[in-house]
This record gives sequence, C-alpha cells and structure tokens, in this order.
Amino acid sequence: MSVDRTHQSLAHVDEGRTMFSQPDAHTQAFLLEQYAERAVLTLRRAANFTESLSRQDLSEEITVLSLRGKPLTIHGKDLYNERTWQKFLSQAQFPPSTLCSLVQGSDEVIRRYRSFLMTAHTKRYQAIATSEHLSWFRAVSRLAVLWHMLEAKYQQAAFADPWVAQEVERLLTLTLLSAEIAKAIHHIIAEPQEQATELIEQLYLTHARTLSESSLLPDPLAPLPKGVTHPFLERATRHVDDEETELLDGRTSDE
Repeated sequence: MSVDRTHQSLAHVDEGRTMFSQPDAHTQAFLLEQYAERAVLTLRRAANFTESLSRQDLSEEITVLSLRGKPLTIHGKDLYNERTWQKFLSQAQFPPSTLCSLVQGSDEVIRRYRSFLMTAHTKRYQAIATSEHLSWFRAVSRLAVLWHMLEAKYQQAAFADPWVAQEVERLLTLTLLSAEIAKAIHHIIAEPQEQATELIEQLYLTHARTLSESSLLPDPLAPLPKGVTHPFLERATRHVDDEETELLDGRTSDE
C-alpha cells in the first residue's frame, strides 16, 4: 500500500472515531441539561431563599431612594415571592418547554422577569439606580428564576437527571417541614428571637439528615464532548449587555 493510501486510510479511521465519539445534537443537549440541573441544585440547597442569598454572598436587602428622596427597602426574598412569580407567568405565557429547560430557556425567562419587575410590577424596583444595586438586582432576580424553574421541572416531571429529581423532591419536603416547624416554634417561643431561629436551623438539619438516609448516589455524568463548553455555567458569570442594563436602569420601556 502506498504512503498516500495509508494516510487516507488513517484519516478515515480518525474521522470514524470522531463521529463515533461525538454525540448527536439531542444527546448533547440532554447532557448539557443534566449539568445545568446539578449546578442549579447546588444553588437550591438552602432552608429558604434568604439563606440561599447569604450562601451566595448577597445581601438580604438593599435600601434605595425613591424619586422623592424617600428611603425604600427592597428585600431579596420578595423577588422570589410566589404571588409575584405567578402574576409574571400569567402575563408571560411561557410554554412548558421554555420553563423546563435551564439551558435553552433560562436566559429568556430571566430577561423577561427582570423587565416585568422593573416595568409592570411595582415602582419600587424602578428606584434601583446605582451600579451596585443593579448588580444586586441582577444576581437576586437570576437566583429567584432558577429556583422557580427547578420547581417547574419538578411539577412537570421534566428532569433530565433522575438523581436531581430525587434531591429536589427532598428539598421541597424540607421546605414544607421547615415552614410548619417555624410556625410551631414561634408560637411556643416568643423571646428571644435568636433562640427560635437557632432551634429552627437545628431541626432543619435533623430532618435533612433523616431524608438523606438510604439515598441513591448520583451517577457520574459523561464528559462533555471535546470543544463543547457548558453554556449554562458561562451565563452564570457573564455580565448583561448594554441593552439590558438600559432596561434595568429605567431608560427604556418593555415592548
């Protein structure tokens, strides 16, 4: 066999190996969604949204000045408020495929939720003006949307990763237990407030350990194909563009 033919044969072998090792578009998208679900699950591991803010080194609240110079306090947990979210969904009318896809849908949902808060919900958020407060608003609104999207995937049984589905079910169970425990403890312990908070956290950890017993371990995910980066994680650290900044700054209106 000539040298040229040998090179051609080796080239065909290499091409065949590449085609065999590269997953098709559907398999690749499914794998990326699994990576995204595990990333958001890490953000969701908290007794409540306020605790999650603390774990992300985000302030629980900020104080801004209204147009009349009146101090306004904006609580991070309000951006996660269920009634606010449902009002947004009733206007946005997202198909389940958008709400249940972190990789394909989260950018659009986050962008439109920020626009809704700034232009169609309450004038309180329109008072956010400084770059520091805008950065806080972007981070907290993003976290709120990711929490809600993970819950939407649970409600629609739309998880790509069965292990994440199991863990989210446990987290939601813990959230329900924590709410009931908090009601009982605050009814029993009026003062001091710190004692009630400490007891709630202890009981939360106790229930968390109980629910974690005999759990299935996560299967290792397949490595991403060569040359394929994780778009969801890239978006996690990417700054918003100038057009979105103008929208958040109140200089443009939602179309």
